[in-house]
Amino acid sequence: PSMPPHPAPLSTPRSPTTPAHEDVTSAKRAKTFLRKGHLGRAARALAAPPHTQRPRDEMLTLLAALHPRGEPPPRTMTDTVATIGIPVAAIGPAVRKLARGASPGLSGWTAELAGIIAQDDVGARFLASVATDIANNAVGPTARERITAAELHGLAKPDGGIRPVALGEVILKMTANILLAQHEDVVRGHFAGLQFGVL
Repeated sequence: PSMPPHPAPLSTPRSPTTPAHEDVTSAKRAKTFLRKGHLGRAARALAAPPHTQRPRDEMLTLLAALHPRGEPPPRTMTDTVATIGIPVAAIGPAVRKLARGASPGLSGWTAELAGIIAQDDVGARFLASVATDIANNAVGPTARERITAAELHGLAKPDGGIRPVALGEVILKMTANILLAQHEDVVRGHFAGLQFGVL
């Protein structure tokens, strides 16, 4: 079957001022979180202060400056490098950890949907196989671009600025979480005493 049209690139992110976002109220967001069992997120959605939306062109310019589109990393894996294995047993805990009501990436897949797939043995093995390919950089350029693509949003900050938030793909987040757990001691040794963000 033919591949679906490629999603919009990061260089043309959506803005909160577009019609798709205008009717999204705090109450509706809170109701969605409650339906998924996320009481804390529902409360924060209701308590969030209102913000003034910026004009679309201004928002796009600010987002492009805060979240620039970078060059893809070079392919560094060789035949002599041992394969990084992602065990099937790690899939379920990883997707459950991510299942917090987060918005999906461009594919529309959420951690909750991945969790349903992971409940099936064949589905869990499929996710582990895909995660192994991602971990070993064994993906082609088209797959890489689709997996790493994100929908960019600008959240209002109390000081009047905006905070760029990229909604990435759950399969990439899942793989990153598993790898971090596998190499936690090494990661902590390198970044001890530093504040850092992860997928």
